[in-house]
Order: sequence, then structure tokens, then C-alpha cells
Amino acid sequence: MIRIGYVYPAGKLLKLPRKKLSQKRLLEDGAENLLRIADALEWNAERQVRLFRIPMETIPFSPRFSPASWQKPLSVEGEVIGSHVRKNRMRIFMHTNPQYCLGSPDPATLKRAVAGIEHCSALLDLLGLGHSAKIITNIGKIHKRRKETAKRFISNFSRLSEPARKRLVVENDDLYWSFYDAFGVAGKLHLPIVFNYPAFLRNSFTELSPNDIIKVAAISWEKEDGRQKVHYSENVRGKKKKNTISKKAFRKFYSEMHGLNADIMLHTEEGGRSVLKARELVD
Repeated sequence: MIRIGYVYPAGKLLKLPRKKLSQKRLLEDGAENLLRIADALEWNAERQVRLFRIPMETIPFSPRFSPASWQKPLSVEGEVIGSHVRKNRMRIFMHTNPQYCLGSPDPATLKRAVAGIEHCSALLDLLGLGHSAKIITNIGKIHKRRKETAKRFISNFSRLSEPARKRLVVENDDLYWSFYDAFGVAGKLHLPIVFNYPAFLRNSFTELSPNDIIKVAAISWEKEDGRQKVHYSENVRGKKKKNTISKKAFRKFYSEMHGLNADIMLHTEEGGRSVLKARELVD
């Protein structure tokens, strides 16, 4: 059975302050954002949407503040949300900022990349979720040689805490890492790979069909990782994010999923309503 979920639109969260983030503002905004996520989860439960990606900035992120500075003060909110997720058998994902990656040669960028992944892992810990709640990351911009960037990513993986390492998932992209390039890096670290369908269409380097590629990606997902996930959107780099999904494009993509046991994550501006539209298109 194919399940369809969505990415919570980051624009629905409180905007981060332009000036330096204070501890007081971090906790206030974090509490409010968690309430907004809780409202979305209620909506999901009513409509049996069991796949959901929450933004990294649900708890405002700054390398100046360690997770210890907000986990205890926000523990009640975290427990309430986590209980709701477990009760309704939901699956939660997060995604790091693609500008900050473990493959970077710049120490400051690398430091922020590690802090960002740990921030996501700490938020999933706050919700009391296990290692099947995943953190998706990109390998990053290629600096001079692809092989050297891959080596840095693999080496810097060891800088992460054990919970973060167990949650990390690699994703192909449309600029630097085709599916097979990203799959090679994931394989070195025994990490799952999320198949980014729109990125594959723009950066494929293979004659294999998406159905074939999804089957290859499935090899990387172990039982403890949970069900395989596939990413779908209709966004084009450099253009405004598309508000919804289109009938023809989504049906073509869904046909590629025939016979597969995977989860689909939709990334649109309208969020959950795209799931309802997708269900109508394939029912």
C-alpha cells in the first residue's frame, strides 16, 4: 500500500528575527510553532494522513544555542505532540538546510551543518520518536572534485552523535548529485537514500525508469529504518514554488509507483490539501 504525506509549509511558522536570536524568543517561538505543528497533526489524524515532514525551524535554529537550552523547557509540548504521533501511527521526517552540508571544505559551514543535523535529531528526541523518524540531508555543493566532496561527507559523518547518525538519510539533487552518485555515498555509510523524483528527472544520467530506480533505492532501507520514502514535487529551480500538484504530472509519477511498497512525500505550498487532491487523482 502506498501512503501519501506532505511537507508542512515553513511559511506557516513564525518568522525568525533578523537580529540575534535570544533565549527568550527561541523558547516563545518554539512553543508557538509546536502548537501550530500540533494543529496540523490533528488535521492529519482526522484525514488519516500518516506521513508528515516538519521544518527544521520549528524550534528556531542557531548554533549559539545547544539543544539542552530548549529541550527541558519545551518538554511538555514535545511529549504531547509525540504521544499524538505514536497514537495515530504517524511517520515524521525532517530536512536540513541544503546550504550547510557535511561535504563542505569550509570549517564554519561544516560546523553549522553538524549543528543543524543535531538540532533536528534533538527535536525528534523531544517528541520521543525512534530512529525511523528520519533526517534528510544533501551531500552538498561539489568543490573542485566530486570524489573529494564525497570523502569529506563520509569522514565528517563520524562527527555526529549516534542518534543523529542512525536517523540520517541521503537524497539525490538536481545540481550536483544524481541518484547513482548519491547512492554510492549512502552505500559507503550504510545509509538509506530518499529518491527525489523531480531531481531525478532533471539530473538522471541513466536510461532506467523511475520504477527501476525506486527498486534500487529500496535496497538501502533496512527494517529498522521504516518504509522507503520517495519525494515528489513539481518545483523548478529558479521559479516560485508550485502551489499544488497537477493532474497529468502526478498521475504519470504515480504510475511509476505501481507494485511498490513506499511512502510518497509531497512538497507544495498548500501542504496537506495536496494529499487530498492526490488521493482523488489515484482513487
